[in-house]
Amino acid sequence: MACPITILMVCPKARTAKWAAAPIRTSLPGYTLTCQVIGPDQIPAVTHPAEAAAHPELAALSVMAHGEHPPVMEAFVAAL
Repeated sequence: MACPITILMVCPKARTAKWAAAPIRTSLPGYTLTCQVIGPDQIPAVTHPAEAAAHPELAALSVMAHGEHPPVMEAFVAAL
């Protein structure tokens, strides 16, 4: 029985996301691994505490990707 597999890579840096999105050749005949990648370009910067509180999972990803921006960190902390 075949079981499809998807690998999701969450990358806080755009350079790493670009690298992770490239197909990986394997030693298996006819198989190339291609991961699904979410990088900072796909994650919005959540800057409003109400939005961060309503969507804590998105707020956590936003901090991971955009935490160097004070409004993102402030919204996340306020939502906690």
